[in-house]
Amino acid sequence: MIKNYEIVNLMKTNYNIIVENINKINDGSADIYIINKKYVLKYYQREFELEKILKSINISNYLYHCNYNVPKYYKTIANKYYFVYKKRFGLLMNYLKGKKVNAFCATKIQLINAANFYANLELDMINYKGKLPLYDVKSCLLDKIEESICNINILSEKTSNKLLKKDLLTRIKLLEKIDMDFYNDVNKITVCNCHGDFYISQCLYKNGLINGILDFESAKKMPIVIEIIRSYIYFDKNIDINNLILYVNNFNNVFKLNIYDLKYMPYLYYLKLLTSTFGYKQYIENYKRKKEYLLIGTRLQNQILYLSKNSEIISNKLMSIVNL
Repeated sequence: MIKNYEIVNLMKTNYNIIVENINKINDGSADIYIINKKYVLKYYQREFELEKILKSINISNYLYHCNYNVPKYYKTIANKYYFVYKKRFGLLMNYLKGKKVNAFCATKIQLINAANFYANLELDMINYKGKLPLYDVKSCLLDKIEESICNINILSEKTSNKLLKKDLLTRIKLLEKIDMDFYNDVNKITVCNCHGDFYISQCLYKNGLINGILDFESAKKMPIVIEIIRSYIYFDKNIDINNLILYVNNFNNVFKLNIYDLKYMPYLYYLKLLTSTFGYKQYIENYKRKKEYLLIGTRLQNQILYLSKNSEIISNKLMSIVNL
């Protein structure tokens, strides 16, 4: 976190803007400040890559011309979209009006609205010409199973917490049960330009519906079904198969999926969760906000356990009910 007098100096030095008031926003890993009720100063964590920041700016600029309510970025006096202060990157954007809705609190109307909004966003993302990194199922998931088992074992040895050890060992056992032959047709799923982190916290709302979208740092070319099911889970109160079908059907009405997308949707997200240690890793390795990371890790563990028992049911229902 930077102090108010530093913000005043940064705004004057980089943008020739006189600061009249500052409000800090506690949202995400970056330090975010509303300046003069007009601007948003975003100051990234130390390890954040400039390439991701520039990618987010380029996509935002593209979507702005597609009539989306997205951030508009300001150039510095040095004619750059960013500045560097204490080895960290910062940037300035306009303050978008809109409310945030808490995760796991969406109504059915908001579920439908989110599915429609995201489907239209993805249709426009198809025409984005910038180069995006590829998140490939084989290299990023299937080929990472053995490595993930090793990493989870190492993490398990770092903690004396019996409950965490049990959770991590459960993940190893589930990874060891993965049937590689089941994924023979996975190359037939839809891979396209995606937001990369689309879920409720990235959306701004007006009158209960989405009217803006933020943060494209995680954008990538990836299996769209992973992001569809992940975004659904973070909108709904609990995982409800009927609500998931409602969400997917509304998405599919705008952006057409195929039978392999529906077949593999729960399995791919399940595999993505299993090969990650996010949440528990940060807690065990004593990152800041430990309690928050523990809650995230526990929530993801619950999703893993649910999908380990219900992926086949979800897959079959999606294939039989969603109108292709």
